Amino acid sequence: MPNFSELKFLMMLMRILEDSSPIRTTVLSRKIGIKPPSVVEYLQRLEHRRMVKRLKWKETLLTVKGKRVAKSLLHNHRVLEIYFVTFLNLDEETACKEASKIDFCVGQKTINAMCKLLNYPRRCFHEKEVYHENCM
Repeated sequence: MPNFSELKFLMMLMRILEDSSPIRTTVLSRKIGIKPPSVVEYLQRLEHRRMVKRLKWKETLLTVKGKRVAKSLLHNHRVLEIYFVTFLNLDEETACKEASKIDFCVGQKTINAMCKLLNYPRRCFHEKEVYHENCM
């Protein structure tokens, strides 16, 4: 199983794909604020775990396994932020920051109950899809 930083990195890859941008080392380096050799190291670790497929001198692709894990992580994050805005009256920016602090800590059963309570939202406040592969 990937560690915390690898999972956060995987979420970033999926977010880049959602924006219809190719996953390239230079783009990742700028977005995340780490040097290209560190980006390559993360990509190598995720490739070893069969979550990405790196094409030499081109872009990186998420595998089926990588997309499944990334979508699940993004689902949890987005459900938390929607819940925080809807029931705790937090502003969207604060809700997103707070969700980022705990999105890996909240159990799937709790997330699924929150999602059901929210009537399985289709989009978050950033107009990004809320993936429901694991909760319906």
